[in-house]
Amino acid sequence: MKTKLIQHVIGLFSLTGLIAFGSPLAAAEVKIDWEDPETFSDVEEYGYYSETLFERFSNKFEEFVKEEAAEYLPEEAKLALTVKDVDLAGEFEFWRGPDFDDVRIIKEIYPPRLKFDYALTDADGEVVREGLAQITDTTYLWNVANPGRRSDEFYYERELIEDWLRRELDDLDMDGN
Repeated sequence: MKTKLIQHVIGLFSLTGLIAFGSPLAAAEVKIDWEDPETFSDVEEYGYYSETLFERFSNKFEEFVKEEAAEYLPEEAKLALTVKDVDLAGEFEFWRGPDFDDVRIIKEIYPPRLKFDYALTDADGEVVREGLAQITDTTYLWNVANPGRRSDEFYYERELIEDWLRRELDDLDMDGN
């Protein structure tokens, strides 16, 4: 009897938590296009362009851009990115021998880099901000790691785009106030 009561109470708390915290907030529209990913500086495995690595990266990238943009933009805003180049953190150093063909070496001399056009529009379709962003973080290894995300596959690229979004969107006033 106690077990059923405890399960019922836990179920009610879970449902209450889902209603209060689990329902997604309305978020700004984020659209990301990829311009010739085969020509990107570094979306490679084993020294060659990798479609599977690009798919993993593009899915994660879109996920964390949408997540971060939702913190800064009103739901009626639209952010459009056209990614022109990606250079992932680290490099393959083939000269190390065949045992290292699939090991990405992370060093200060191999920082993550992103290049993209962006346009931010308000509810009326007016362009609020636009431009070409060429971002890199040469001190990426010095950054204090977010313990919950340090093991993420694209941790350094996530930190790079989150820093850019914070800098670009934090001071944004889309209401004209």
